[in-house]
Amino acid sequence: IQDYYLNFTGGSENLTYNIGGGYFDQQGVLANTYFNRTSLNANFEGRVGKRFKMGNSIILSRSVRNEPNGSTINGAIQMMPYLPVRDASRQGGFRASDFADNADPFQPILELELIDDERTDTKIFATAFGQYEIIDGLNARLAVGVETNFSQSQFFRPLYNAGEVAFNQNDSPSF
Repeated sequence: IQDYYLNFTGGSENLTYNIGGGYFDQQGVLANTYFNRTSLNANFEGRVGKRFKMGNSIILSRSVRNEPNGSTINGAIQMMPYLPVRDASRQGGFRASDFADNADPFQPILELELIDDERTDTKIFATAFGQYEIIDGLNARLAVGVETNFSQSQFFRPLYNAGEVAFNQNDSPSF
């Protein structure tokens, strides 16, 4: 795991700021799994006169992950122990169960090593406010905010034949 964060704060009597950025990277315990995130945040608050203050905050982040489907560990437990994982004579180089094995055809190592299932998320969260002190102890405040998320998935499944029930024999790889 790598986790870094750098932060700057400062200001004056009428203006304060806090700016920071971070990076997180983790390789998964399963083959070809990972998560990384880069983030940036900025907060500003200013005072105009004695009674009015305003500020804003923005957080930007981008994360990339490659995670297996939820049945990878369960599939490893259910896999037939007498079947070899790899078989150089088959397209793709893996072996899974056939109909004669009467078993779940899922081959978790094939799923982890051959199939690329990457997701990228870009998130933006921003707020702004204005506050006016009407009398001592009584404030009027207006706050607005927006949050958005852009996601992109990339999926690639190459041609392979791991057995009668575990294959991708289309004319071309699937994207």
